[in-house]
Amino acid sequence: MNQFLDWGWPPFLTGEFDDLLPILDVSLVAGAFLNLVWIATDPPWVQHTGQIGLNVISLIVTVRTWQIFPFDFSDYTSVWETVARVALVVGIVGLVIATISEVAALFGADGGEEPAEDTAAGNS
Repeated sequence: MNQFLDWGWPPFLTGEFDDLLPILDVSLVAGAFLNLVWIATDPPWVQHTGQIGLNVISLIVTVRTWQIFPFDFSDYTSVWETVARVALVVGIVGLVIATISEVAALFGADGGEEPAEDTAAGNS
């Protein structure tokens, strides 16, 4: 990924992509590190806390991508810039929802209640 601009691939990346690389590198390293942690130990609080961290990093990357927008689709159909921006917005909304869900799971949004027993299965 750090060599994309040198390779000229994909052709729609602009020089601003270099501004995005440091945070993309952090994101990749964090994901790899967290997967190693999850291999070693995986209690629910570690899973939820780690996923919240990854979601926040991904949200930062996605928002920064929106701000920098290191793409030039002028050689392509005019719709691609809109498609890319819509995809970024969908990603941002999805990450916010996923993070809220992980926080709720971390703090037990169900109030700590035990699931009700199924009495309809012939236990009358």
